[in-house]
Amino acid sequence: MPGHPVRALVDDAAVSADLDRLETGQRSDGGWAVDFTSHSAAAALEWRGYATVTAVATLLANGR
Repeated sequence: MPGHPVRALVDDAAVSADLDRLETGQRSDGGWAVDFTSHSAAAALEWRGYATVTAVATLLANGR
């Protein structure tokens, strides 16, 4: 996230590449998937919502 102290330690090109990766991870239905196994279909859906909100917040905070 911009403005956090750790951001100064990370190369701008690396940040840009990771934001590109995050953007391309968006699914056709507009959401983002999680990269771990959930215990149930309901849990997978809940985590997918969390992943989507986090991805959108990160992209918006970085001007994407």
